[in-house]
Amino acid sequence: MVAALYAVACLWAAFVMVVDKERAVGAGRRVPEATLLFWAVFGWPGAKAVQRLWRHKTRKQPFARRLNVLLIVHAGFWAGAVGVFGFT
Repeated sequence: MVAALYAVACLWAAFVMVVDKERAVGAGRRVPEATLLFWAVFGWPGAKAVQRLWRHKTRKQPFARRLNVLLIVHAGFWAGAVGVFGFT
């Protein structure tokens, strides 16, 4: 159950990043960075994959740094969850 919810969060974070990229290319109304980072908190791998594959927000170093910090947060969370609760 936990893995399924995490997968959905990753897909949603990726979707929001793709929407923002499409709007950036088409000069549409952008998704705020705070919103992108909010969803990346729950689905970091999806957001990071879109950043790499679609080359989205790769030159925005403050955003890129924050997204990379979320890797540490995710690693710590999952290490703790597996260690304490035995989630697999």
